[in-house]
Amino acid sequence: MTIPVLLYMLLSCITAVFVPWVGAIFYYILAVGQPEDLFPHHFGEGSRNSLYISLAVIAGLGLATATQQVDWRRLFALPNLALMLVVVAFNLSILTSPFAEFFDVKIAKLSSVQMLDTFNKIMLIYFVAVLLIDTRFKLMCLISVIAGVLLYWVLWANKIYFTGEFWRFGDNGRLNGPWGLYHDENYLAMLFVLAVPIFYYLSVATTNRVIKYGLWLCIPLAWHALFLTGSRGALLSLIVVMTYIFFRSYSKKASLIFVVGLVVAIATQSGNMLQRVTDTISAEELERDRAFIENSDDSPEILEKPVDPRLISWEVGLKIMRDYPLLGVGAANFMRAFPEYDESDPHVAHNTLVQFGAANGVGAAFVYLYLLWLRLRNVMQKPDPEKTYPQGHPRDYLDDLLNSLFIGFYTVALFLDLMVIEVTYFVFLVGTCKYILDNKKSRPFFTIIDSVYRWKQSKADAEEAKAVVNTAVPVYRTVMQDDSNILVDKPVALPAAEAIKPKLNQYAPTGHLYADAK
Repeated sequence: MTIPVLLYMLLSCITAVFVPWVGAIFYYILAVGQPEDLFPHHFGEGSRNSLYISLAVIAGLGLATATQQVDWRRLFALPNLALMLVVVAFNLSILTSPFAEFFDVKIAKLSSVQMLDTFNKIMLIYFVAVLLIDTRFKLMCLISVIAGVLLYWVLWANKIYFTGEFWRFGDNGRLNGPWGLYHDENYLAMLFVLAVPIFYYLSVATTNRVIKYGLWLCIPLAWHALFLTGSRGALLSLIVVMTYIFFRSYSKKASLIFVVGLVVAIATQSGNMLQRVTDTISAEELERDRAFIENSDDSPEILEKPVDPRLISWEVGLKIMRDYPLLGVGAANFMRAFPEYDESDPHVAHNTLVQFGAANGVGAAFVYLYLLWLRLRNVMQKPDPEKTYPQGHPRDYLDDLLNSLFIGFYTVALFLDLMVIEVTYFVFLVGTCKYILDNKKSRPFFTIIDSVYRWKQSKADAEEAKAVVNTAVPVYRTVMQDDSNILVDKPVALPAAEAIKPKLNQYAPTGHLYADAK
């Protein structure tokens, strides 16, 4: 590592200890951004930067817990409980798998043990971040910083194209990322899909015109970056996301311009992608013609054989879930089990839902879909007319941001294996944090956690509240004047506890102080 990177890491780790929620953001910068792939000469190969920041964040969590600043009840939110079940299933599936550990160096797939180790580390940081990102401000900071990371990838892709460096990262006319996580063009395209809704709804959140129009300008750049990857699944996901934005826009004129712009962009800039669609259709027709010629009886088995390996993998995955519904065949064992169900060359699942179900059982697949439903269930709900939403909008723009983010991710995930990748759990993290904020309860609902967490309250506030309890407070109340039947306002001494109840509730959201005062 170079000196600037060492200084950056030192600053990140120190900050993570004393301000752990910022440390969690530093972690996701590395996890989502993968800077060691973009700048290997600075970060070095085999860098353990994420590990160092993770340890610092965990130390910061411990310090924050000791000073009563962490609400551990957040772990018992429904999305977290569901993901805990997935963690249990993931670990048990390794122990109970009927297939031997499989490792193929040629295709660079992790073994079951390596997959398990990676997954557990990802989930550990996920649960730590859930505890630390506990306000809307912190959540918006996390999303905004990741927006900056995605913007860098968008600008990088466009730079590669316009500076003539495409040959360095291009493969058969498709843009690949640097060696590492995003070397696969489909994974790289996923970043550009996620960038579009984040850019748009962050522009809704700001009143600064320069930032707003700057973010709008970044959206066509993200389209172009996606086209360079030639990913058909990402293109479908982009269309779905832009459709959502059109119908859930805060400016119909702007959304209409974007939709028309996307149609023009697809028609003029995505020739390679559209050609791949045409080639796939032509290949399927050629395969059917070959089967018709070589088989005089027009064998249905050959005629109906799918050309796209994804269709074969999905069929195999469904059969695995049928045979191993409880815990699946274990992480990284999909390709090991593949020959038991199909004679073609083994492929990965090519579908995150299928991957969850085949590897960890039907329950894990259900949790994966449950998280999507939990996020999108508010789409059909009418906004509360008595509630004031940020920036004066008729609804919460953060809900639309997260809804479109989930829609884009889940659509891309129809064609990719994303079960063990940081981006997946970043999406789950922001969705869970918003869920907890929307369903925050004023009273503890797990009393066993009370010994770990207390409402943070200064001694001065507590003493002031107790002192007011013993003081009679004169207030004006409308009463009937004696012998005159006339309503007048007269000072009446009310019980102190009743008079100061609003003040006590301000000091103690749980209501415990008011109960003690009475």
